[in-house]
This record gives sequence, C-alpha cells and structure tokens, in this order.
Amino acid sequence: FLSDSDVLQIMIRFPTFTNRQTETILPKLASIKSYLNLTRSELKSIVLAFPGIASCGFTTNIQPSCKNLRKALKLDTPKMKQLILSQPQILSLGFKSVMQPNLQSMRHYIGLNDEGVQKLVLNQPLLLKNFRSVIRPNLESLKKDLKLDKSQIRKMVLRWPKL
Repeated sequence: FLSDSDVLQIMIRFPTFTNRQTETILPKLASIKSYLNLTRSELKSIVLAFPGIASCGFTTNIQPSCKNLRKALKLDTPKMKQLILSQPQILSLGFKSVMQPNLQSMRHYIGLNDEGVQKLVLNQPLLLKNFRSVIRPNLESLKKDLKLDKSQIRKMVLRWPKL
C-alpha cells in the first residue's frame, strides 16, 4: 500500500520515524487505508499532513471515533473520506471527550439540525475540536456586544463559519 520510496520520503520528512517504528506503523496505516477506503495517494497525503497518526491506536481511537462521528453526522463513506482528507488531525480527537460535546454545543447553541451540523462540519472540520473553546466564546461576545438573538447567530455562523 505504501512503496519503499513513500516510506523513505516519510522517514526523511519526519526523522522521528525509525525502521522499528515503521514495522508497527505500516499495519496500522493499512487498517486506516482499508477502513476509509483510501487510495495509496490519499493515505500518503494523510500521513504527510498528520504524521501524528502513527501514534494513534487504530482499534482504540481511530476506528471508534470514525464510527461514532459517521453515525452522529450521518456521513456516507465518501463524505467521511472527504472530512478526513480535509483535516486528518481529527483522527486523533476522541469522539466522546472532544467531538461529541462540540457537536452537541453546535446543535444547542446555534440551533442547527443534523443536516446543518453536517454541512457546517464538512465546511469547517476544526469545529469538531474547537467550537466550545474558541468559537462559542467569540459568539458570546458578538451576541452581547451586538445584541444578537439565536437566529442571528445561526445565520452568522452559517455564512462565516470561521468566526
């Protein structure tokens, strides 16, 4: 699934990967490739964008988080793949500890339905990580300073999700 030259390129770019680590990492990457139905090129781009994937457990972290996220956002395989390719770092986020509370906060605070949350997350995947800690406090300030109601906040977030 990764050629020797791909592995060498990764090891040159990220010298913390050793040959010994490569022996344990490659089976994990094969599992990720298979689970997300990735091409070799897509897997390579994920590893190069997020070398930390090598330290994430597949069966203990990546697979359960992907499964729960897929269910929570009602994502089909192509949309899940799109999400992971656009922001591979979300593979390291725990679903129950990080993603789920952020999804719940988006639903409640902004008043989005499942389709709205899905669209927002596909557009701005990092909201899975930082909605409660970064975005919501910014929205609270705007709400207070500009005297906005929930529907106005929702319109703002949908129009400018990077707030």
